[in-house]
Amino acid sequence: MSMTKFVAYQGHGFWAYDVALGIFLKYLINVAEESSEAAHTWLSGRVSSWRVIACIHDIGLTLEADWSAVQRQMFVALAEEACARLATRDSILSTPEP
Repeated sequence: MSMTKFVAYQGHGFWAYDVALGIFLKYLINVAEESSEAAHTWLSGRVSSWRVIACIHDIGLTLEADWSAVQRQMFVALAEEACARLATRDSILSTPEP
């Protein structure tokens, strides 16, 4: 079992620690489910995929090259919000502030 997963987009990518990627995906999923686009077929399909990737250590994250410009923008906005929420934490183990 690896401690890293590959994150790929359009033939490029990087290795990320599996735990860090899993935590990011947890926040990404939360943001996606709370968004006004949560019922959108494309996004609900991605959320299901991200859940699998977060739980199975041998599957990396691929950001699909065939996403439309709107889908890419949606992903970036969701990822930025997930990162902003993570940035408010003192540590991952701490309880979030009310």
